[in-house]
Amino acid sequence: MDKGVVRAVSSSSVAEWERLVVSNYAGLSVRIDRKADFAARLAVVQIGRCRLSKVDSSPVTYERSENDVSNAPSDDLLLSLKSTGSCLVEQYGRQALLGVGDLVLYDTMSPYKLDFREPYRELVLKIPRVALASRVASPESLSAVRLSNGSSMARLAGTYLRELAREADNLAPAARDRLDSAILDIVALALTDVAGALAMDEQTERLGRAKTLMRARLSDSSLSATQVAGALNISVRTLNRLFAREGESAMRWLLEERLLACHRALMEARTRSVSDVAIEHGFSDLSHFSRVFKAKFGIPPSEVANSKAVA
Repeated sequence: MDKGVVRAVSSSSVAEWERLVVSNYAGLSVRIDRKADFAARLAVVQIGRCRLSKVDSSPVTYERSENDVSNAPSDDLLLSLKSTGSCLVEQYGRQALLGVGDLVLYDTMSPYKLDFREPYRELVLKIPRVALASRVASPESLSAVRLSNGSSMARLAGTYLRELAREADNLAPAARDRLDSAILDIVALALTDVAGALAMDEQTERLGRAKTLMRARLSDSSLSATQVAGALNISVRTLNRLFAREGESAMRWLLEERLLACHRALMEARTRSVSDVAIEHGFSDLSHFSRVFKAKFGIPPSEVANSKAVA
């Protein structure tokens, strides 16, 4: 059987369901008012670095406390898409009431509470923090913020997650493993697109949008500062001023992101060859790629690839 797919597991036992939830997400407690009527079902599929699960459950409250955080540390982010029912999410002093089609992010590194007051269905994407933080600055600042189904990017992310969950069993393991970057890019776009999600000054918002756009197009070797600036309706000079706040130019930052993405891909052995890695991340000149990769990481990309192949 495909080890990346866990067939649906059903439970009518509160203790058993709590163990199942803890093992798949993070340490927490489960409170159920009508235990005699409780029933729940969970199916999980691994998508590269991410884990996508389908949950179908009776009303329930989940709470991750300070003690849970200390005793069962976790460094993942959870993105939930509501299919039916509603949920009240509380974290970092914020509350978000979610309805059908809405998305919400919450952080397993800190306490949170999820209150499902009616039967519900949802999809939950478990994301390693480092995978999302490379695309969205301080993603925890977006936890417990409702990403409304009224946002075009949130709708797109929701549609992508639903289709992925529907087709997961039909995908070859190698195909699933290569889809995580696409998922993360779409999630990052949805998170940074929601108006009012972050209270930040205009320059910071523009810089975040520029980074998200560029991360989403790492594979486009023709991407230029002019194209990025045009997409943001600003001048190239303004674009570079935004990056100058961090001591970079726009294109230098893009080069760094491409190199980091290549290094991750080689370390995780997610591609067939060094040339595949380079081309998939926007490098059309392989000798140039090797030079800049070695300059940044101290060894050529072939050595990273060979070390993982041996391992």
